[in-house]
Amino acid sequence: LHSKSEVDAAILAGDLAYTGRDHRRWDTFFDFLDDYMAFETIPLHVCPGNHDIDKQEMSDELFLAYENRFRMPRIRPPQ
Repeated sequence: LHSKSEVDAAILAGDLAYTGRDHRRWDTFFDFLDDYMAFETIPLHVCPGNHDIDKQEMSDELFLAYENRFRMPRIRPPQ
């Protein structure tokens, strides 16, 4: 990515971080964005995939690692 004039936005789609339930891996995976100054000015939309579900064993909560790191539309389980 060279400049904002070349790119209006970026989408990072699905299967973001294969964590094995280790949420620290999310932070490590996304540290790579720090290496690209373009992401300081280009909007980034992050979409979780099926490997990002991260279902909690003792509850019905899903996508907790994703939802705790990004201000995107929330993921809700079907009612």
